[in-house]
Amino acid sequence: MTQIMILLERGPAGQPAGQLITGTGHVVAFTGWLHLIRLLEDQLAPAPQQPGTTPGPNHETAPG
Repeated sequence: MTQIMILLERGPAGQPAGQLITGTGHVVAFTGWLHLIRLLEDQLAPAPQQPGTTPGPNHETAPG
């Protein structure tokens, strides 16, 4: 599991804006929901799978 912190405020046109602090301590600025969701997805991608868990129904396996 990856732990992150999100510092959130209102940005332009009421969109969320702020900073995402990753589990490794990197700080990434964002503006807008889509940008925030993409940053969260990026954090999920490299996370190692816990032993004994199976991917969800929408999980795609990369060809190996």
